[in-house]
Amino acid sequence: MADGMITVEDLLRQAEKLTADTSDEADRLKTLLRRAAENAELMPNGIAAARAEATALPFAAPDGYDRAQFAPVAEQIIANGETAFVTNLAPGEDAGRFHAYDLQGGVGNWNSSPFLSLHLPGRSKLYRDGNWAARDTFAEEQARWCAGFLHFMANDTAVPQVIRDKAATWGLPDDEFGDSPYGRGFPHWLYVRAGLRLNGWERMTGLDQINVTANPHRVASFAYKHDSKEVTVWPDPDDATAVQVEGYIVGPDPTEPFDVSPKMMMTEPGTGMENLLVSNLVSSTSVAWSAIRLEPLLGMMGEVCGTLAAQCLSDGAKPVQSYDYTNLRSRLIRAGFNL
Repeated sequence: MADGMITVEDLLRQAEKLTADTSDEADRLKTLLRRAAENAELMPNGIAAARAEATALPFAAPDGYDRAQFAPVAEQIIANGETAFVTNLAPGEDAGRFHAYDLQGGVGNWNSSPFLSLHLPGRSKLYRDGNWAARDTFAEEQARWCAGFLHFMANDTAVPQVIRDKAATWGLPDDEFGDSPYGRGFPHWLYVRAGLRLNGWERMTGLDQINVTANPHRVASFAYKHDSKEVTVWPDPDDATAVQVEGYIVGPDPTEPFDVSPKMMMTEPGTGMENLLVSNLVSSTSVAWSAIRLEPLLGMMGEVCGTLAAQCLSDGAKPVQSYDYTNLRSRLIRAGFNL
């Protein structure tokens, strides 16, 4: 198996290993593996990218579909020589492409570039600032946008044929999200990448993560680049075939991890919230949050909050701002933290 790739033969061998298993789930997996082998495009990260067409629902036009919303996307594709829906990119070739990754059993998770995007720039404030009714309205608008985008890419003649052909081999999974209000196969929740956060005792900034200094109350460390999606897109006034994007940030890979302090998880004493702990939406700027938001660190911060709360209870129900760092550090090390 050269360069970590999965070959057609590898997929078929995996299917044959399940021969003795006659369960419904094994039969389904065998079918998916064989279809993946028949339709595979090899990915350098070692996962076969294929869509089991027999179980895929075509990208249908949503209610109120207006192709004019997406026509600028086709112009950008043509202007940039874009090869969207490519699934066999070599390392370093993913910039600017709407491509699949984390594929398993013929199902893909899609990522995007600034102008080939499932995002809805400029509208997310409806979720951040709105009540739940407004958030439901935004979710519906986001779902219509995503469904319209995918339908446009797979069917509109303004999109180059090579991309339409790629897009048409994909579809929504007919065995997932059967109760979705947006139609079978369409997810029924939003991925809220960033929202309101605590204004805490300490606030982490992007510069804190670049110019790393040791925090005397360190309870976790983590390293990830700054990675923020676009918030506003508008036509380039000097180039009719281009757009300008604001808020799209992809920083360099960090050279060392940054420290997290419990003071990012609580308010300063005297602010009126003396006994509040926030495990995930900690005190940080938007840029810093883009490097904090990853699940490994969220998990660590959740355990820190639970441990700190237990410590304060065992010390006579003290306010969390009165925590004993030496005691907290010892508890975390006993729990397996590397501090």
